[in-house]
Amino acid sequence: MGSGPRIGVVGATGAVGTITLELLRERGYHDVRLFASARSAGMQLSGTTVEEATPEVLAAGDLDLCLFSVGTSASRELVPHAVRGGAVCVDKSAAYRLEPGIPLGDHPDRPEAIGIACSLLRRLWRPVPEDHPFSLVRDLASRLADELPGRFVRQDRPFDEQLLRRAVDLCRDLGGSSEEAVLANRDFHLWNVLAAEREPWLVIDPKPLVGERAFDTGHFVRTLLPERLELSSVDTIVGRLATELVLEPARIHYWAFVRSVDDALWGLSAGGTDVEWDVRCAHLLAERL
Repeated sequence: MGSGPRIGVVGATGAVGTITLELLRERGYHDVRLFASARSAGMQLSGTTVEEATPEVLAAGDLDLCLFSVGTSASRELVPHAVRGGAVCVDKSAAYRLEPGIPLGDHPDRPEAIGIACSLLRRLWRPVPEDHPFSLVRDLASRLADELPGRFVRQDRPFDEQLLRRAVDLCRDLGGSSEEAVLANRDFHLWNVLAAEREPWLVIDPKPLVGERAFDTGHFVRTLLPERLELSSVDTIVGRLATELVLEPARIHYWAFVRSVDDALWGLSAGGTDVEWDVRCAHLLAERL
């Protein structure tokens, strides 16, 4: 038994499965188990006995990688069990492709998903006519500057008051922004983008306002950050968005910081008790202000 990954080939007796096995052997992978239907179980293939692909066997936890070359219905039945057993699964069927209605947040390649989201934002950021019906981002910022202190007191001063004061000062500055105004979306994130047929991806549940482009990144940045926050993660995400969207990193930091403070107070007012992540996010962003 080698020290390489423990691999399972599911559908090993089919045309794709036999080629998969040949390629694995050619590349020096020997810790390979073969799986197929009950009808094919027990046969010998390249000196290896084929096992029956059952949920129990695949969920046993003794496989690191499973390569599925079976039909869509079989994949839908078996892949979740292999995943539950801890295996990384690669499936050739259509069972887990991004069909219409699947959110961009479920895209298997997160960097590619971020690139898709940025391309959508660039398309959506359009100038608006003077008689547009939407609220203004600068008015929202001014209102937050006025309202945040009272909300902070009503929630019994739940975090460092310096964060609040910084947010209020930023809101006053953002309220006087002279940045070019476009149609923006207060709730843009990967799970509000769905795979579609008319277009590859569609943005849903828009909350439109008119204001600077960086406003949209305030919430977006926060939804991309990991549960375990680190400053390096913040820098990486902000840098990626600044490059793809041609924005100043500082303005992304400003809006993400304001949204963190605002969301912490909103969460408490809505009955939540754990806003530690929002506060931690605000502290990290404050280091870049």
